Amino acid sequence: MDKDFAKEIESRKSLIGAIGTQMEKVRADFIEGIRPFVQEWLQAIARQYVERSPQRALQLGKERLTLLKARVHQLCEEAGAVSREVFSKEAFWPESRELVTQNQLGIRVVFGKLGSILQEFGFVKTKAQTEEDLESWDQYDCSGDRREFDGTPVYPHSVELPGAMKILLEEYQILIRKKSNLREEIKRLEFEALQAQATRLWDDI
Repeated sequence: MDKDFAKEIESRKSLIGAIGTQMEKVRADFIEGIRPFVQEWLQAIARQYVERSPQRALQLGKERLTLLKARVHQLCEEAGAVSREVFSKEAFWPESRELVTQNQLGIRVVFGKLGSILQEFGFVKTKAQTEEDLESWDQYDCSGDRREFDGTPVYPHSVELPGAMKILLEEYQILIRKKSNLREEIKRLEFEALQAQATRLWDDI
């Protein structure tokens, strides 16, 4: 009995579609899951910069520090919306080995929103003035060309994700591999279908 290549290919395409739905759910779970983590970190980072630069903090005085704290609090309230905005971009969900690296960059872009506030109050710079200026919150360039900045501040240090978020990324990587394997199977089946068609033609001559 001849193999029904069309049916098998369609079956695998259907599985790819189902995996795509699962991947969207993992993304949504990740974005929702990082909200409390982002809120906690934003508050901690802001406090760290006040602690590192006590002279600057005291120069600002209570009124300006109160305003800074209110701005940080407002950003924390918007953490969910900011995370959705950043992680809605495909660049932070590559279906490749770069997933973890790009996801980490996405988190640092989310935290980078704090950089603009801290810069306004004189605690950080969002662009390096010299090559030695390592503490600046370098701007992210979506094109990959570091010479042309798009104005997005990026938190300058690596970030350790909570265990639950790491598990979600691992799930996403597994789904990527399954999707890739199915695509390879489709290519193989398409080639086998052409082989069968060619040999039938040959045998009929």
